Amino acid sequence: MLRYGFWMNPFPGYMPASESLESPIDDQVLCALGVPVAANDAMEKAIKNKVAKAVVPAIDVMFQALSEFGAKVVPPKRILKMLPELFDHQDQNVRASSKGLTLELCRWIGKDPVKSILFEKMRDTMKKELEAELVNVTVTARPSRKIRAEQDKEPEPEIASEAAGPGPSEESSADAPQEIDEYELVDPVDILTPLEKSGFWDGVKATKWSERKEAVAELTKLASTKRIAPGDFTEICRTLKKLVTDVNIAVAVEAIQAIGNLARGLRTHFSGSSRFLLPVLLVDSNCNAKEINFVP
Repeated sequence: MLRYGFWMNPFPGYMPASESLESPIDDQVLCALGVPVAANDAMEKAIKNKVAKAVVPAIDVMFQALSEFGAKVVPPKRILKMLPELFDHQDQNVRASSKGLTLELCRWIGKDPVKSILFEKMRDTMKKELEAELVNVTVTARPSRKIRAEQDKEPEPEIASEAAGPGPSEESSADAPQEIDEYELVDPVDILTPLEKSGFWDGVKATKWSERKEAVAELTKLASTKRIAPGDFTEICRTLKKLVTDVNIAVAVEAIQAIGNLARGLRTHFSGSSRFLLPVLLVDSNCNAKEINFVP
């Protein structure tokens, strides 16, 4: 069983709860052996432990694994899902460790994705503390270790030097900042079920324009989530196509806004619907469709 006390801390203001921790599962060994999934599963299970003394070492090991192996081995999405629960933990050491893990995550995927996904789930106190410390997060993180599978792919030193050309090396390419799409960091949200319960279908058929607008506004609100779970949106898009040419301009504008949100939240899953809706959006109607950021 290994002890953790030898890593380089990029945040002078943050130190894991213990400089010498015994972990029931050696996360680094598992990562080095090429089974990071097993390591991540073990740490996630440990972090859910009700005993704070078991949670803090698990967070610290996750911190070290991310710091040394990087975001390709320790998926940011899994960490982002774990952190909100830790922010409200009763133990102050757990909260402090989770803050340190959040700062380390910012070094790998950037400040904006972390702030966008996590800040709304934080208490104001921790939010202010993180905001103050994020100013110091300027270093682009690079892995200092590799898993076994990556090590096996490395050529012998002599062969590597002979094969090296005048262009940029693979190592320099690997050191380039990792581009993270925030869309890939969040779980898809089902909006069809709550839409059915909202009275949407009755509302869009109402004779009063205000009721039609209110029904479409509910769809716009639900579709504003960052990532929408794929489903059958055929009938919804048919309805929106009719509403784009509604006699009331407020209803038409709301329908176009709903289409834009659906396109952003579904992305490629909206490609078929985009081809169906595009002609009516290009027609010179009462609404100026050009003002809407439509993503096919």
